[in-house]
Amino acid sequence: MRATDPSALLPILDRLLAEIELDTDELQLSRPLAGLQMTLGDISRQEGNLSEAVAYYETAMNDAVGVVPSVVSALHEKLAEIKAELGDTESALHHLQALMALREESHERERQSIVEELEVRYKVEQRERQLEVMTLDARLQEAQLRPRFHHL
Repeated sequence: MRATDPSALLPILDRLLAEIELDTDELQLSRPLAGLQMTLGDISRQEGNLSEAVAYYETAMNDAVGVVPSVVSALHEKLAEIKAELGDTESALHHLQALMALREESHERERQSIVEELEVRYKVEQRERQLEVMTLDARLQEAQLRPRFHHL
């Protein structure tokens, strides 16, 4: 397999993207389309076409928002870098703030998940201990009743 220059793929990918005239929500194609747009943006960025890369990344963002959080985070990071390179510090700051908010949301979800898991473990252990106590109580009562039945 021979290596292909990424810039040679750009026209092919653009044509492929233009041919897709489907309802992406209905067919659940937002994820692959966002990935394709992001790849096109990466190629444009490597070629030094920053404004073209921004256009691809912003289109990818529209496809990814609410569908692929990890792609949205990556796009905010890429857009912040490019906007800073272009001197658009206000937009770069906006993307960095959005990235930080997404990361904080992700960490909060992770923390909440850990808390819920610990709560479940605690309740299970608590139930197991209650069952152990009930079993020991039943054995104790049985042991106490045995001598009484032997006397009868």
